[in-house]
Amino acid sequence: MRPWNTSYFHYLVLPNVSVVAFQIYCGKLPKDLFEDSLIPLFENIGAIWDLRLMMDPVSGHNRGYCFVTFTEKKAAEEAVKQVSNLYLLVFILEIREYV
Repeated sequence: MRPWNTSYFHYLVLPNVSVVAFQIYCGKLPKDLFEDSLIPLFENIGAIWDLRLMMDPVSGHNRGYCFVTFTEKKAAEEAVKQVSNLYLLVFILEIREYV
């Protein structure tokens, strides 16, 4: 199992290689939802680069939103369509090009 609490960005970027990532925001998450449920949900849609679930350090529950970074625009758009049907607030947040 991959350690999802670490960032893979530093290991994937090579010198002089352009990488485009598509990040979506997913809000209105139930407070008792964690990575073990979110990662399979988004991996079924497309290859994810990173999933960051914002946590409340006091209660130990999530703060109700997360950020998912996909490697392809098509997967990010499909995630917005599919996950929006689950009554969650989802939209494409940003498109970044890393060089």
